[in-house]
Formats: sequence, C-alpha cells, structure tokens
Amino acid sequence: RDLGIQHAHFEGDSLNVIKAINSSDVDRSHIGGIIDAAKAELAFFTKSTCSHIRRKGNSIAHELARFATLISAPRTWLGDTHPPIRSLAAAEAPN
Repeated sequence: RDLGIQHAHFEGDSLNVIKAINSSDVDRSHIGGIIDAAKAELAFFTKSTCSHIRRKGNSIAHELARFATLISAPRTWLGDTHPPIRSLAAAEAPN
C-alpha cells in the first residue's frame, strides 16, 4: 500500500494456507493469527487474489526468503531486481 499498488496477485505453495486466506471462515488453527493478519493486509488493496502454485514453481519466493535471512534491514526493489532473482525469473519466463 505504501507503493500505491492497488491490484495485487499473491502465490503460495501451501494449499492449506491459500485455502484459509481465501476462506471467509474464521481460522481456528494454530496459524489462525497469521491468516487473520494476511487477510487484514489484503484488505488494503482495491483488488487482490491469492492462488496456489506447486513448490517447484516457487523458486523465486524461496530465493527471496533465503536472501532475507542474510540482510539486517528491509529492502525494496523498484524497477530493478536482485541479480539472483533476475536470473531465476529469466529461467522461469515462457519462451
């Protein structure tokens, strides 16, 4: 929301988490608080969608999560990407 993004699409490789986020039911599982927080953040977008993808198709998110463990301060990329992410995106792009 700080970047002015109004429409967003999110993907995740946990089918249970995606189903919980997309559900209108209250999540009473041990991760219910996290699900509620995700739903609250999604409400700030004019339009948002969440869909499940297979773990194999989630290599960019995995690399970003790994990279996040190595840095001490938040980072935002606009218009440019972290070089390892750029190469993964190029490899995953349709021909």
